Amino acid sequence: EGSKSTVPTVDDFERELEELLVDDLPTVPEGVHVVYFAIDASTSISDADFNRQIDAYLAVVGRVIPKHFGDVAIGVNVFGAAARTVFPLQLIRSRADVDRLRALLRSLKTTPRNTLNGGAGTHTGDAINLAQQSILDSPFANAINRTIYVSAFGQPLSTPDARDATRRAEQAGT
Repeated sequence: EGSKSTVPTVDDFERELEELLVDDLPTVPEGVHVVYFAIDASTSISDADFNRQIDAYLAVVGRVIPKHFGDVAIGVNVFGAAARTVFPLQLIRSRADVDRLRALLRSLKTTPRNTLNGGAGTHTGDAINLAQQSILDSPFANAINRTIYVSAFGQPLSTPDARDATRRAEQAGT
């Protein structure tokens, strides 16, 4: 898909995700749409901007994913100085799965960010690498459609580690 260094509006994000999921892929692990969210929890963004990211994911997950039960696998990590998985990559089969994902996303807004981000710094490359490894270690490693959405503020995709991680993910088909 290529890397994007802009933060889309909620409507743009919803439209992009809907277009991604519109393909009617076979109902086998290779036919699942893999969507991995990497969310910037670094200390360089304000609480308001962090919450705005979460609100965008909540809106899009609530509106788009229920139309595609059984066709999409989602994973989530947060990053700052380090990246960590907060929602392991899994197939979303029902409203209950969406509700669990949305509850986790909502909880990020009230979790002290210093417990999420691993300290000062914005290591976007680590988040991309963690997402890619999570995909490759999953039953969906050979999925036809694998996408990592990185939401971050500033120029985090322009750093050498982020460019290298993006290039490796793209070469692997993500």
